[in-house]
Amino acid sequence: MISAGLFYGQYLSQYDARALASNNEDQSKNGSQLLLGPEKNDRHAARSMHLTFLEWDPDSEQSTHDFLAWIKQNIANNAPVAIGIYMNTSVFGDDSDDDDEYDHIVPVIGIESNHPLSDASYYDDDVIVFSDNGLYTPDGEPVPYIFKYPFGCFQKTRQDANESSAPPYSLALLTEDVKNYGIALTGIVTDGSTLPVQVATNVNYEHPEISDGSTVRPSPMPLKLTVTVSGLEPGVRYKLYRYDIMENVPNGQFNKYASSAVQPPRDILADSTSMSYIDANMSDEVAVYRAVKASAP
Repeated sequence: MISAGLFYGQYLSQYDARALASNNEDQSKNGSQLLLGPEKNDRHAARSMHLTFLEWDPDSEQSTHDFLAWIKQNIANNAPVAIGIYMNTSVFGDDSDDDDEYDHIVPVIGIESNHPLSDASYYDDDVIVFSDNGLYTPDGEPVPYIFKYPFGCFQKTRQDANESSAPPYSLALLTEDVKNYGIALTGIVTDGSTLPVQVATNVNYEHPEISDGSTVRPSPMPLKLTVTVSGLEPGVRYKLYRYDIMENVPNGQFNKYASSAVQPPRDILADSTSMSYIDANMSDEVAVYRAVKASAP
């Protein structure tokens, strides 16, 4: 959810993501987790973060091949996808839940294919690309973060996924009792007046992390946010709004509700089709950006 938020112009911490997903459930409890599935809280989390979404129906009579084709189609449409995957117990040991359906949730960030990406069909040699958010830390080696698996090799039973010869991660092979879980984050809730905004952080971690069993927000660290607005028309004026509370973010008529922003908007006279700005931010501060024409409602 955080990765998708950055893709669509907003930053928030892990602590705040869990709080929004769980209605401020005590973060030392299992109920504060953000989990995938119709009976879980991923849809609620997306709505709370003003993100539009499509959720895979785990109860549909479709195969894991269909699930991977669905992921591919959404990635081809520039929509980040979060999926549940197995962690190999031979690699992670007690760190893996050894669940029948998934142990870890990861953002899928790309598909590599020998076929046109407009072809939404499943192919064994298509490659899924995802980040494990730095979970796998092999001894004496750099943390890899990015993993790539051909579709055909990625699907495994729980037993096969735990073999010592198996890779660190696998996707559950759908059976009568095992399902696949995923959600595509397709954009922001808007009236259509907004321009694309993306946020990049200067680091890919938060330090310190929340302590095990703690309910206390960890101390914040300074961040630099690079905010890029695209789709601009040179010579046209725009306003870039920043909000520091998710509940205060309008879903439309952004100029009308300018007072909801945390500060006066940045006035932009576009001199190119995209422009970038640097904002200082502490890791415990929410930063949501929306860009509209100065003439918009």
